[in-house]
Amino acid sequence: MADVVLGEDGLPTNSATVGRSGSTGELPGYEFSFWTDIGAPRNTPAEIVDKLNAEINAALADPRMKARLADFGGTPLPGSPVQFDKLIAEETEKWGKVIRAANIKAGRLRALGVANATRIAALPDVPAVAEFVPGYEAGGTQGIGAPRNTPVEIIDKLNREINAGLADPTMRARIAELGNTPLALSPAEYGRLLAEETEKWGKVVKFTGIKPE
Repeated sequence: MADVVLGEDGLPTNSATVGRSGSTGELPGYEFSFWTDIGAPRNTPAEIVDKLNAEINAALADPRMKARLADFGGTPLPGSPVQFDKLIAEETEKWGKVIRAANIKAGRLRALGVANATRIAALPDVPAVAEFVPGYEAGGTQGIGAPRNTPVEIIDKLNREINAGLADPTMRARIAELGNTPLALSPAEYGRLLAEETEKWGKVVKFTGIKPE
């Protein structure tokens, strides 16, 4: 049985792989690694994506780059956008099976706490970290956006359809299975939430002195 602190997160989309880090061969079948990548907007022309990919792979073949990645315990993982899409699908399926409320309820994982401000409906017996670390809250949200100048009537229609989907029992059950909570908001409410989250994490960045690299 493994211990895990649950959070709510998103997943990357497509493009070229830069590097992969971590793993041990001491336990047969055990693998725990992560990777970073360089992405491009979804509709970027294929010839531009292919050129970027070729340049990135050339950089990953450079001995100096390999040595620098090795300093961080990383391993270059060159490939094509198609190969990276396949990797994402595999990783999504793998971790979707691991970090799942059903695994915690079955005793295959022991959740130490949830990162939300309060307990979640899917795991009512798992405490929020805030219960023993007052003020702690690091839950995340996932939303659907549209271009800035999208007509209001289209925004409202999208919002109604999305919220109707979130009200569907099958959808709610699937979201709960993954340890998440449906959050049906209006466009204005979600806008306020994004502003609050931006302000909150902006304070964290300033307080900790985090710098972009």
